[in-house]
Amino acid sequence: APTPAPTPAPTPAPTPALAHAAKRDHHSHGLKAEFFFDIDSAARDFDAAVAGSNVDLVRTVDTLNYAHASPRWHGVRTDEPFAVKWTGALVIREGGQYAFDLHTDCIASLAVDGRALHFGGRAGAGGGPIAAMLAARPPTADLDAGLHEIAVTLLSLRQGAGSNMVAIALQYSGPDTDGQAKDLPKERLV
Repeated sequence: APTPAPTPAPTPAPTPALAHAAKRDHHSHGLKAEFFFDIDSAARDFDAAVAGSNVDLVRTVDTLNYAHASPRWHGVRTDEPFAVKWTGALVIREGGQYAFDLHTDCIASLAVDGRALHFGGRAGAGGGPIAAMLAARPPTADLDAGLHEIAVTLLSLRQGAGSNMVAIALQYSGPDTDGQAKDLPKERLV
């Protein structure tokens, strides 16, 4: 009697990061930034603030480091309430423990591979002692070599003259950076 052929192993479903990378042009590097200007300024979290809103501005940015009054905010009225979501995938070359340090004076969150690593911001707007603790010791994730989905949200509820001082920066450290905190490099963002 003939020997039956072995059943092939099922092909694993692509991870969200791989699906994201497959949709992007292979020459495109950076994070996708989606800005929302018509938001609920009474909300205290990103999802509630943008519920029912449409994306008003989309662009690709090479890293996530926006200083106060930086030209990187071009096209954004930072003196009015707004929200932004940056998404993409970070290429990790050497697996290991990575720390992610998110600094902002607004309400912000960070997720890696769908796992929330940070939620906080300025005192009185979702931060306070928790944000201070996170700033003292950045949250970590054990990452294998490969693509890892990154999602960062920012909610700025400031408005009026003199309130345009919005800043956010994300750095990481681990085996790929020799343990040094560095901005996410454009060439590693897809």
